[in-house]
Amino acid sequence: MMIENIHLLLVEDNHSQAIILREHLLSVKSPAIKIDWVETLAAAKSFLRGHLPDVILLDLTLPDSDGMETLSEVLAVADRTPIIVLTGLSDEKIAMTALTKGAQDYLIKSNVDQENIFRSIRYALSRSKSERNNFLLVSALKNVPYGVLITNAHSHIEWCNPAFEKISGISTAQAIGQVLSKLIKLKPLSSGEKNQNGNMWKTYEFDNGWSGEVTALHKDQHLLELDLTISPLTNRLGHIEHFIVTLQDISERKRVERMKKEFVSTVSHELRTPLTSISGALSLLAHDMLGTLPDKIREVLDIAYKNSKRLTQLIDDLLDMEKLLAGKMHLDIEMQNLLPLVEQTVEENRAYADKYGVEYEIKNQLDVAMVKLDGFRFQQVLNNFLSNAAKFSPRGKNVIISIEDVSGYLRVSVRDYGDGIPEDFKVHIFEKFSQADSSDSRHKGGTGLGLAISKELVERMGGKIGFHSELGKGTCFFAEFKRIENA
Repeated sequence: MMIENIHLLLVEDNHSQAIILREHLLSVKSPAIKIDWVETLAAAKSFLRGHLPDVILLDLTLPDSDGMETLSEVLAVADRTPIIVLTGLSDEKIAMTALTKGAQDYLIKSNVDQENIFRSIRYALSRSKSERNNFLLVSALKNVPYGVLITNAHSHIEWCNPAFEKISGISTAQAIGQVLSKLIKLKPLSSGEKNQNGNMWKTYEFDNGWSGEVTALHKDQHLLELDLTISPLTNRLGHIEHFIVTLQDISERKRVERMKKEFVSTVSHELRTPLTSISGALSLLAHDMLGTLPDKIREVLDIAYKNSKRLTQLIDDLLDMEKLLAGKMHLDIEMQNLLPLVEQTVEENRAYADKYGVEYEIKNQLDVAMVKLDGFRFQQVLNNFLSNAAKFSPRGKNVIISIEDVSGYLRVSVRDYGDGIPEDFKVHIFEKFSQADSSDSRHKGGTGLGLAISKELVERMGGKIGFHSELGKGTCFFAEFKRIENA
């Protein structure tokens, strides 16, 4: 332990002994030592109220105090400053008692020399630092907002913090010695994590740690939903001695998520049927299927029809996102040649590109580009890339589509030459309802869900999705899938 400077308080009423100690302490240049010397308990307490020395050398027998009383009085005002007790040869038993009461070390005055006094100071400072670190760690664990427990190798609780008491309703006294899974009836949300006893987990299952969502019972028997992590602590031989368990109450978050999903699902399904009828009727009117209408009425109907189509697209996107997040969307994964899928999707989107005065151009195509994916859902992703590129491209500029082999993956990319994506927005590009410039995006149209859905679809098909963008030079979105050789 490297020590550069030490501020030391010497509490000693024997002048000759104090002089000897000072000579030993000042006999070396490194570490530099500053010594303050007082002769009574009252003077020591007064000094400590205004100063924080690094270590205290304390004689237990003072004019105004004696024995353990001296130590207790100093400990009360020393703010965990390490104390080395000074004692006579005949008082060694008292010194040993002082160690159990809070002193870090002791020195027998008649045996003090330069070597052992510095050894004692280094030991006291090192032990004090370790105790302070432990104090800070325990204080932190006591004040974190999630539950923390320490169990032995057999999962019996040895310590828990106040947050666990608040979450479970179970006091520390009631928890100590209990098995956590029995105490709060833990059950993994995934049935595959249960063993034959349902809510009983065997210790060996957690030898490599475990993390997941579980249900539990509060002391008053209401259901809790928890985010649980179990981490083993091993000794130097690799044997597990303890487990650290952290748990966070996610009951409210889960309740809100369920409400949101139910709301989106209900609203989406309830809107879809009447909206289909409205959109169909508007389409008939807008296309003169029910007779020719005046131009002014046609303009109003055309606006209403386009907005009904946008609302239909929003509902479809919401339902797709709901299915993806719930894991209920079926994907028909099979061998596919990318080129025909890309060509078909591009052709189907050319009319859309014409509205924005841009053209799609396929370059760098590979005639045989075999991958495994869901063709319909891949085209849904590519539709999104193409529509975004058309909307944000300058009129007269081409949108470039390419199929390339990138380190064994077949990458389909769509590049535009628009304004590019602002740097501070790039991290949000695949988030739900994200739009880089809300006013511009509203003008261009879109739900803000397309890229989020595309990311979910690509990753669930085993692929990768990404983009490159530079302000003023455009953006390139891509999806890539493992190439199937010799297919």
